[in-house]
Order: sequence, then C-alpha cells, then structure tokens
Amino acid sequence: MAAWQVVVLVVMVLLPLLLLTRMHPSRERLDARGVPMVRDWRPTPPPPLPDDDHH
Repeated sequence: MAAWQVVVLVVMVLLPLLLLTRMHPSRERLDARGVPMVRDWRPTPPPPLPDDDHH
C-alpha cells in the first residue's frame, strides 16, 4: 500500500468513524462523572402565522 493510500484511508474512513463515535449524541448528555445530565428546557412552539400572508 502506498503512502498516499494510507493517508486517504485515514482521512476518508477512519477519521469520520472516529468523529462519529466521539461525538455520539448519547455521550453528549453525560456530565464529567458519566451521569446523565438533566435538561430542563422545553421546545418552544413556532410563532403563529399572520392573518394576512400577502398571497
């Protein structure tokens, strides 16, 4: 295997896999001790549409 093929393999295959495992959403919700974080925010509903939308 040539050196450029190793570099392409690392960049195109291994780096995305590493980033996917490192930044997985289930890992994001843990605090420093590994305890799941409590999130007290609620999604806000979208604002109401205007009565006259100029159509």
